[in-house]
Amino acid sequence: MNQELLNYIKQELSKGINKENITQSLTNAGWKIEDVDKAFIHLQPPSSNESRSDRLSSLLIRLGLAFVFLYAAIYMTFFPENYINYFPKFMRDLVPGYLLLHAFAVFEVVLSLFLIIGRFTFIAAIISFLTMFALTVVNMDRFSVLFRNVSIILSALALAIQSRKSK
Repeated sequence: MNQELLNYIKQELSKGINKENITQSLTNAGWKIEDVDKAFIHLQPPSSNESRSDRLSSLLIRLGLAFVFLYAAIYMTFFPENYINYFPKFMRDLVPGYLLLHAFAVFEVVLSLFLIIGRFTFIAAIISFLTMFALTVVNMDRFSVLFRNVSIILSALALAIQSRKSK
């Protein structure tokens, strides 16, 4: 790439002159349009791996998943009797039911916070996927109520794939 050409374009851009005017000046001065276009491409900042729409999609999925976990955590805290039987009996036998519920509510709040702030997204997405998958599998007898979990499971999986792809 011709350094003189690059320096001229940088200088003109810093003066606020638009690309079309710079291109016109350079082609009038004898530069080939292909060389000018390549120079502009060369000067463009490297695009991030994630487009604006990818970031927005990630945010919306993260907020949707966080809402699911936060809502459940709050609801199970105030109405534990509605949630206690979603845990298998062997778990309730190992840990007293309400302690298990409250510990799970804390887990869901922490998971939601990671989803909201967007840190460790891949790990949070995998944990979301595994959590919802496990809750659904151990409660297959209630699938007529839990069928929506399939969408949540797939959303968590999509977030994991998307966050892995953007790295």
